[in-house]
Amino acid sequence: MSTAVRITTTLRSKISRTVALAALTGTVGLGVAGLATSPALAGNPAPTRVAAVAAAQSTPVNDRTMKPFEGRIQDGSTSWTISILGVITRTSGTGQQVVFQAKAINGTVLRAKVTYSQVGSLPVGSYKNIDTNHPGFRPGPLATHFAGLVGNWDGHGRHLSIAGNGQVKFSFRNYSVPVGDPAEQQTAEGFLRSNRDGSQSVTVYLTHTNRLAIAHTYPVTLKNGVLTVAGNTFCGAGAGAGTCGA
Repeated sequence: MSTAVRITTTLRSKISRTVALAALTGTVGLGVAGLATSPALAGNPAPTRVAAVAAAQSTPVNDRTMKPFEGRIQDGSTSWTISILGVITRTSGTGQQVVFQAKAINGTVLRAKVTYSQVGSLPVGSYKNIDTNHPGFRPGPLATHFAGLVGNWDGHGRHLSIAGNGQVKFSFRNYSVPVGDPAEQQTAEGFLRSNRDGSQSVTVYLTHTNRLAIAHTYPVTLKNGVLTVAGNTFCGAGAGAGTCGA
């Protein structure tokens, strides 16, 4: 195959994927690099054109627009996890963790804000462009076959809810402060991810409790109507009376 043919084939592949993502995310008029190609912008100076393009093609983040981006990226020894919630985790080969929240979608690129970091070059509050047009990107849902976990689960002074999109919310009563104190309710949020053996885990991306650590992934087990996460038990309708506390 000649060099010209190889370049043309690669170009067509990139165009096809970008157009497919544009159709799913609601962006239009995308070029090979994910930039809008409006004739009205053709004569503008470069900085003005770039700013106008960014504004024109930026897509808000929600379950629908994030669906094409859900999956994993392996970039050498660094692994990325992209959830349908727009939460993105980065784990280096040495185990250093960074958590991002996607704020906008521009073609194949996610504009994300750092919300937690163990990496000095990625401080909390900074932004990073994460391009899913990457050879290591493997799209697909992070969690599957978890319908039996969706719903509300309770214990004495604690509550857990799991939504259909895999979002997990925890609430714990802090008995060391009076009722009505702002610190009375301790909370955390995470997203489900399925393991190769079919079991489920939850990765915590936001926490206001010492019971669950941010950027940690905890096994989720269900037995006899009792859901257990990090040693905390939450009962469903099938649990026996008093199983999860008074």
